[in-house]
Amino acid sequence: MPGIIAVGLFAGIFGPLDISGPEGLRGAYRFEFGEEPTKDVTMIQCRQVVVGDAGAAWLTFHASPETVDRLLRKKFVASDSATFQTSGEGGNCPSWWQPDADSMKQFYKAEGWSQHFRVSEAFLAHDREKRIVYFHHSGFD
Repeated sequence: MPGIIAVGLFAGIFGPLDISGPEGLRGAYRFEFGEEPTKDVTMIQCRQVVVGDAGAAWLTFHASPETVDRLLRKKFVASDSATFQTSGEGGNCPSWWQPDADSMKQFYKAEGWSQHFRVSEAFLAHDREKRIVYFHHSGFD
């Protein structure tokens, strides 16, 4: 499945794709973060969208603070709620994307997130107490 995801992102052959099944969800996580999800990463949900030479992904999952800290070291810097909220909006946003309802408390942004796009950025919100993470990535060539 990860190969299909990557081919779809590069070729622009499909629109919204809601990833399902443990293997597909692990592959989507690996595609975004460059590593396998550790055992503490649970309840992954993912939607990927490709339109022409642009792509986006929305992920939410539960993870330990240690895992989140490791992910944040990849390129993220502190951001704010308004920037995060604006980043994930739009017609392709999945119905389960509800960071307001989950009261996210910490916000981060990363420029040049993906090597697969000329321009890309990623946004991550986290509630350490609830161990919930929301992640959104968008990019274009």
